[in-house]
Amino acid sequence: MSHILNNRFYAGELHRNGNVHQGKYRLLIDRPTFDACQGVLAGKYRRTSRHAHIFSGGIIRCAHCGFAVTGERIRRKLLDGSVREHVYYRCGNNNPDGSHPQVRWREPELMEMFVEEFKKFVMPLEIAQWFRAGIRSAFADVGELQRQKKQALAKRRTELVGMQDRLLNGYLAGAVEQAVFQAKAADLKREIAQAEESLERATLCDPDAPARALALFDFSQKLVEVWHRSNSEDKRQIVDCVSLNRTVDDVTLVLAKRSPFDWIAERPFLKNGRGGGI
Repeated sequence: MSHILNNRFYAGELHRNGNVHQGKYRLLIDRPTFDACQGVLAGKYRRTSRHAHIFSGGIIRCAHCGFAVTGERIRRKLLDGSVREHVYYRCGNNNPDGSHPQVRWREPELMEMFVEEFKKFVMPLEIAQWFRAGIRSAFADVGELQRQKKQALAKRRTELVGMQDRLLNGYLAGAVEQAVFQAKAADLKREIAQAEESLERATLCDPDAPARALALFDFSQKLVEVWHRSNSEDKRQIVDCVSLNRTVDDVTLVLAKRSPFDWIAERPFLKNGRGGGI
């Protein structure tokens, strides 16, 4: 039971050879609910109120022990009588072992680290324009291929129906024996059903897929700008949108990016020295 309740496979994570991959199967539980349950099971959450800080509530976890990083607001009184507030984040583990690093970050520092990660998505203007053109061209090629496939399937279905009619006419005219007619009629019926099923699948293409692909790419290119003008809750949604896991140690923030953001950041299509297209 403990293994089932802590198995991240059900939340869409596949762990292979030390790497985390996003599963493409139907999720049993969404990630925020899974993380909240893990916090309750491990006793890491002391309250369930609305998040007072951007990166609290399991958005970031300690790379050393896996506990959620928690925020705290510190007020410092200045000499002129005014008060300055600072938000700090630390590991929520209240009983760390002796090797546990002192994880303590100021909120602006974490903000800047996320911005640096988001900057990895941004391509030079010339490459971004080429990439957009490649997306349009790729979907246009797919659309033309689907059109040709549908045309061929429709033609094949018409041919099979014609063969079925000729077979029936031959049987009624006495030119085809009953046993031969029944066997051939069963074969044609099966082939017609397969052709109709294939034609239906070919018709179920998503006409909005090209627009969504371009919108996602444009979002990745403007993410830094979107981040700066977003409020706290929107920032939390952005972080969850582009990454599966967020861990922090005493020096480094590590994001396990979701697909296709990981692909956009790594840009394997630019590392291919053979000069191939998208």
